[in-house]
Parts: sequence; structure tokens; C-alpha cells
Amino acid sequence: MSTSLPIFFHIGEDLTLKTHAHKGRIVVGNSSIRLSSQTTEINLSAEQLKSVALIRPHAIGSVIKVDLGSEYLYLAVTRFMIGQFAMGNYFATQQLFKRLSEISPGSSTSELPTRSKFNWKRSVKTFLIAALASFALIALLSFIGRNSY
Repeated sequence: MSTSLPIFFHIGEDLTLKTHAHKGRIVVGNSSIRLSSQTTEINLSAEQLKSVALIRPHAIGSVIKVDLGSEYLYLAVTRFMIGQFAMGNYFATQQLFKRLSEISPGSSTSELPTRSKFNWKRSVKTFLIAALASFALIALLSFIGRNSY
């Protein structure tokens, strides 16, 4: 089973805010990955992935850091990318991290909490608390407005 996703990627030692990333696609197979952009086509076997980590550089967004031995591959799934501005897809990046962790013979680490399932009970509780708080705030403002004249 293979998966194809839109990504941005960079191969190098470090990822900074000045790093020029490439827009492309990743195809993840059972034992290999293929990165392709307009100018580059890179094929990597699962054995080349020494380790996979889900990181949050500069406290902005989430990025997958893959150790290739002599350098690192940084990548994230994008919603859209205009020039060097990219809007990341957090949940798809987590899914890609899990998929790469499955095929990588090396270690996998995550700096970010990963939730496995959507929790309906928690969502309903959060909604009810927010709705109740909003209603209480409106009632309080209405009461203050009536008594201020």
C-alpha cells in the first residue's frame, strides 16, 4: 500500500527560518519512500532511515526529522505552499510520522503528544462548558448593562 501526500522538504544539517525548502510530493511504499519536486527526484529505501523524529522547531508547526546518516531530511505535510510560506497539516504530518516509523528499522521519537482516536465525550464536554461559559458571560454583561443607567 502506498500513500502520496503534498509536502515541503529540506535535506541538510539544520532547519532554520531562512532555510529554502522544496515543494513536492512524497510516496510512501512498504519498504521505500520517493520524494519528488519539479527539479528533484529522490528514492530512499527503508534501510537508509536511521531514525525518525517528530519535532517542533522554533515552537512553530510540526516537522518530521529523518536521520539519513550523513545528513537529515526534514519534511512536513502541507495544506498549501506559496513561495516559502507553507501552511502545515498537523494531523496528516502525524500520520506520515507513524507511517515512516513503521517502515524505519531505526528508532522513532516524538516531542509532541500524539492522540490515537477522536474522543467524542471529551469534545461534547468541552462544547457544553464553552456554551455554558458564553451564556453566563452574556447574562452578566446584560445584567451590568441594565444596572448601569
